[in-house]
Amino acid sequence: MKIVVYGLGKKGKDFIKSILEIKNNIEIAAITDTFISDVNFLLENKMKFMKPEQIKDIAFDFIIITPDKYYDDITQFLIGQGIEKGKIKSIKEFNKEYGKCYCEICRNHVVSWYPAGETQKNCFCPICGSIHRNRFVYHVIKYYTNLLDGANHSVLYFAPEGFIKEMKNICGEKEYITVDITPGRADTVADITDLQFPNEHFDYIRCNHVTEHVVDDKKGFAEMERVLKPEGLLIFSVPILWDRETLEDEDIKSDEDRKKYYGQGDHVRYYGRDIVERVQRAGFNVQILFSNEIMSEGEIDKYGCLSRDSVFLCKKSEEVHE
Repeated sequence: MKIVVYGLGKKGKDFIKSILEIKNNIEIAAITDTFISDVNFLLENKMKFMKPEQIKDIAFDFIIITPDKYYDDITQFLIGQGIEKGKIKSIKEFNKEYGKCYCEICRNHVVSWYPAGETQKNCFCPICGSIHRNRFVYHVIKYYTNLLDGANHSVLYFAPEGFIKEMKNICGEKEYITVDITPGRADTVADITDLQFPNEHFDYIRCNHVTEHVVDDKKGFAEMERVLKPEGLLIFSVPILWDRETLEDEDIKSDEDRKKYYGQGDHVRYYGRDIVERVQRAGFNVQILFSNEIMSEGEIDKYGCLSRDSVFLCKKSEEVHE
């Protein structure tokens, strides 16, 4: 299949990189735009650039318009140039028709996942923007919890991801509270170490990639245990290095040092294999689900997850271990 990519902005570049990465018989015949915005990108990837009015003179199967904002205007222009309407598609349409991967969050097929920098080749969903860890957490929620059964659950969601509206639409909650310590990022401002909610209030708590930012994570886990109902469930995940104990050092203070030792400038620790004991001390029974144990290699690729990614499902134990 030969395609022409219309648009060399960020979205267009990400789409081109994803096509080049998968190498599945999709050939980029040319790139077109009203002007050349990044000559270096074209040279580095050995891409052929053509003016829009020249496209009709080459062989191609489809033109993929990457800017959503100008899709209608560009479509009308191309039709005026003699291009058949059936050969013009948006990224979403192209992904839906020819994608072999599937995002369970937005329920769209995609040709491939977009890269994030040089190290993460398969990361972003081109439709909803979810990343691999979001999709694995969602997979666990879908198949290993009752959160999506349509019942009226009360949910506390720390640092919600961008697809929160999708979750709200399908969960059927009686109370879905999103919280973040920074104003404007969620429905409510809340400090995980000093929550304003009553005891035993929530059926579910979602806390993904949050506690590695919290100085007193012991108090944070204790607060989540306090506001969770006796039969409730905490769903959480964090970055983990399983071959060592948790690394945290008060002398590691600068953003540069934290990035060096913890992987990110705003992290205050790098969790290790003792993570289970740390959570158990707050009063939880802990179950760990690894992607490679509950999904086949083909499913990991199809659903855009990482091998050996982990999600924790935690229920309140009968007694708290100090």
